[in-house]
Amino acid sequence: MAAWMNGHQSGKEMIENLVPITLDSFLPVPAPRFSPLDKPGSFILDTAMFSAAKPLVEFVINSDGLGREIYNDRVNKYGDAYSAGLHVPKWARDFSSMLMDETAGWDTPLKIDPQVVAYLVGNYFDAAGKFAGFVKGTMDIASDKKEFDIKNESPLVGSFVGKRSSVDSRKFADLRDEMEKKQEFVNAYKNRPQFEEYIRAHPQDYLMTELYKTTINGRLKELQSQEKAINAGSGFYSNVREQDKQVMLREIRAQKEYIQGEFVKSVEALKAQAEAGVN
Repeated sequence: MAAWMNGHQSGKEMIENLVPITLDSFLPVPAPRFSPLDKPGSFILDTAMFSAAKPLVEFVINSDGLGREIYNDRVNKYGDAYSAGLHVPKWARDFSSMLMDETAGWDTPLKIDPQVVAYLVGNYFDAAGKFAGFVKGTMDIASDKKEFDIKNESPLVGSFVGKRSSVDSRKFADLRDEMEKKQEFVNAYKNRPQFEEYIRAHPQDYLMTELYKTTINGRLKELQSQEKAINAGSGFYSNVREQDKQVMLREIRAQKEYIQGEFVKSVEALKAQAEAGVN
């Protein structure tokens, strides 16, 4: 409140900080840690739901307690059983792939996003999920399919070992929702007389959305397709060792993070220009 009164914080930021603190202080329920203004319905539902049902509710609204996507719903609700990256446990990726492989002849094959499997198991059967990951990892190491990973293959030590998290990737994920909202307005006004008025009020929105489209539909899309093929073990990658796949996936992740980082810098520069009144 004091920060807002002194001009160091916007009204929106004050409400976003004040609401969770108030709920934590006066209600015996954990409040979600995402903006109640950006996702009011999801915020109310997540707050009101009792703990045992929270993971299922968060799955339905596709947002965990921190406001992060649980699965990528931009293609379809259930994602792709073969396309999860290194951030998803190997056992979850293998389980989803196995379901797709074994039900290929069914009228409707079972297609479950590995991220969903890992999320639900992690919330309801955490110990079982960690044990499954430990067993699967140990078997892969013994068969020379992968290298030892102290975080995933050491149950007693792994909890104390962190994984490097890309700041640019997190910023890109936050900007992605913002850009898609801006894109909706740009598309709505583009062929209407009010388009010039909108651009005068938001001088950099058109440039930012065009940059966003170029970024996600260019090299980033190619890398994601390659990542999907490696995870699925299709084509050329069907005979590649698991260890070599991990090396390839790490290289792809590094390239993706570089592209995402350049996009973040460009958007931040455009925003700075807009704030400075430079068109």
